[in-house]
Formats: sequence, C-alpha cells, structure tokens
Amino acid sequence: MAQTRYLMAKMSAMICCMVLFCSGFTACSNDDDPVVTPSNPDNPTEEPIDTARYTIIVYGNAGGNMDNAIEHVFEETKPLIKLGSGVRLIYAYKYGKDFVLPDGTHWFTGKYANPGSIAYFEMHDGMNLEKIRENSANWSDFPLYEPSGLTTLINNIAHYAPARDYIFVMWGHGGGFDASNDIPWDLKLPAKETATRGVIYDEELGGAGMDMYEFSKAIEDSDIDKFKCIFLHNCSLGNLETLTQIQPYAEYMISSAHVLYSGGEPVIELVRGISEGKSFEASADRLFAEADLIINPAFPDTLNGDMNMLRSEGLTEVNNKVRSLANWLCWNYPTQKDAIDRATDRVYGFNRGLIFYDVADYADKLYEETADEDIGIISRDLHAAFNKAFVHRAKVDGKDHYTIPEFTLSTVLINGYNYYYWQPLRDANYSFGLIYSGTRFHQLTGWGNWLSMNAILPQNNPYGQD
Repeated sequence: MAQTRYLMAKMSAMICCMVLFCSGFTACSNDDDPVVTPSNPDNPTEEPIDTARYTIIVYGNAGGNMDNAIEHVFEETKPLIKLGSGVRLIYAYKYGKDFVLPDGTHWFTGKYANPGSIAYFEMHDGMNLEKIRENSANWSDFPLYEPSGLTTLINNIAHYAPARDYIFVMWGHGGGFDASNDIPWDLKLPAKETATRGVIYDEELGGAGMDMYEFSKAIEDSDIDKFKCIFLHNCSLGNLETLTQIQPYAEYMISSAHVLYSGGEPVIELVRGISEGKSFEASADRLFAEADLIINPAFPDTLNGDMNMLRSEGLTEVNNKVRSLANWLCWNYPTQKDAIDRATDRVYGFNRGLIFYDVADYADKLYEETADEDIGIISRDLHAAFNKAFVHRAKVDGKDHYTIPEFTLSTVLINGYNYYYWQPLRDANYSFGLIYSGTRFHQLTGWGNWLSMNAILPQNNPYGQD
C-alpha cells in the first residue's frame, strides 16, 4: 500500500511537470495568452472558446514491435493536428523493456524514448518528436494497472484539454476475460499481488495487467462521466463480459474478439477523420469502410481477427435476450439434457486455444437440436438485438460471428463452477462461480446460473482460426 501511494504521488508529480513542459499544454498564462472566457458573456453556460470538439486520449503499453508501431502512429498523426483546430490528441504511453534476443537483436524498437519511460504529451503539427525522450519520465515501476493513476491522468487531461466529447484509446495487448484473474472489487484477495488480466498488460512489470474492473473504476472515479467512444485497440476484448462491464462509460465501443494485428492504422485513420472536421460517427464510418485495407497491413500473410463497433446502449437489449437464453437453458436442462448437451458440444468457437464461443450460434444450435419454438424465438430475437447494437462489423477473417460471452473450459468441467484455479483463490475460498457472479454481465443476465449447471465440454465445434 505504501508503495502504491508512493507511485501515485510520482504519477501526480509527473503529470504536473509534463503538463508544464510538454508541447501543447498550457499550465499557466503569460501576457500573450488569450483570456479564457465564454464565447457569449450573456450565456455563461456556453462552451468556453478553448474547449475542443474532441480530445483523444491514447493510453497504454505493449513493447517489442508495438513500440515501433506507436511511434508510427506518432509520426502519422503529427501533421494531422493543428493547434486551435478543435481537436486535441494526448498520448500517455509507457515504452516496453529491452533484452537481447537469441539472434543478437534487441527486443526494444523505440527511437523516441527509453525502455520503461512514460511519454506523456500533446501531439500537434509543430511538435518536435525528438523532444519526447527529453520530456519523458523514466519510471518503469509506475503501474499502469492502478485505477487511481489513470483517474489522475484523465482528470488532468479534462482540466488542461477540455472538450465537448472525449475518445479513449486503450493501446496494448489484451487477454480477454478470465475469471481466474479478473477479480471484482468487492471480492478482495487478502493480498492482491498477482497480475490481473484483460484490458492491458505492463511489460515492464512482468505482464501485470489492468482488468475490466480496474479500468471501469478509473473512469467511474474520474471527472469524465462518459466517453464518446472507448476504442480497445487490444486483442480478445470483444467479449460480452468485458464490454458489459465498460458499457456505462461510453456511447460507443470499438473492439476485437480476435488477435488484432495492426501497425496502428485504425487509430491513425480515426484521428485523420476527426482532424478533417468530421464527427466521430462519420470518421468511424470511413474507418470501417476501409477496414479490410488498413487493419492488417503490417502482417499481410497473417489471418487477422475482427474489429467491431457497437452502440453501448444496444448491449442492453442483447443482454436482455441472453438472460432469456440463460433462463431457458436452466428451465429445460433437466428434461432436455441430451439435446442441449449436443448443442453445447458443437457451438461455434472462433479462436483455437482461446475460450470464446458464439452465443448467437449457440441459440441456433439449441433450436436445431431441440426444435423447441421458445428457443427459436429467442434465437431470432438475439440475432436481431446484435444486428441493432452493431454499427460496424469488419469480419476480416471472413467468419460471421459476434462478440460473445465465454463458455470457459473450466466452466464446463464437472463441478467446474466451484473450481479453485490457484492457491490464493483456494485460500480465500473464491471459486469460479463466486468470482463470475461479480461480473456485471452475470448480474444482468444470470449467465452464471447456467454455467453452474452445464457439464459438457465443447469438443466438436468448428474453429475460425488454427
């Protein structure tokens, strides 16, 4: 706890110093600065003249060739942002660590900052990128996963770069939802020292990660009530557990349920559209219109995943239908066990080695196996709810699937719902079921009630990727 308070104090000091010295931020006025007043003195509630249309925040860490990728984003977005244009772009990026690979090359690829340093600055077309290193804080021990640190950063940006709408881009490696590591805040382990998982990982701190609860808490405690969009430029975060947890804090969400290979082009194209005066919605329309061309230019031979955009409010109806599905399963399992087990066995899983299964396909399979008209109605309604929630779907791998709740492998083992993953959970008496019950997704849908009954491991499902 003392170490955490120390690091939070460091973060606050870092933010204050970097706001003072990094190009584009103004911490105090001088004789040449305009006086900030409402544009209409007779209407003091009108936006002040220095309020941007959009402030875009890019936050994260990835390391390796992703340091090179974020610097590509720096270079491509620099000429797009004009001071006073109504668009502000803030980076808070922690560079990865360095080590020598077996072939003698270095893992670290960054050229504008040192391993482990935090580059926190406002981008604009007059900025000297070579100054990033000089103004970066070399604090490799700062934990990106601490909600209070992210809250401090968001509040600082809201104060120094106010906007009518904010866009948050999480940049890094994602791991999806994993109930063995994503621990709800009201279920504190005696000593939460293990790496949490999901939304982002910190390469400098042994892969320690920010989970969906920590990310949500950071936003909930901040001065920004809701972002125009939360763009999860991370792998495996397009699952309903993660998205439902984040749902209250964004009008739109962009995510991928697969591995998302990218040199940062989706972020560059989004910034480009907004910098040209387009709305977020129009910028996203263009981004997805070109998604097949820009989502995977750095890895042309790699089967890539998906990139989807949805209206957050649309998840409400999706989850209502998932609740109907969970209730149907719990009610009918005792009398239709064999048919339901057959459907579970062959439900579509779209990543080999990952634990993602398609809930809409599951409803379809259940109808095929049972011919029960009630589940047929649920299946049709669920597809309709998904189609209404999604604004854009880039099916880069050619598969027709949705972001989905997870049928985790541990869930479907005999007594899997009461399984203890590792000793700290066993010592604290935290079973999978207790942890899963803390998800907002379960609280809205009761999905864990079905998981506690199911005893079949899906084995005959087609995979979208090998």
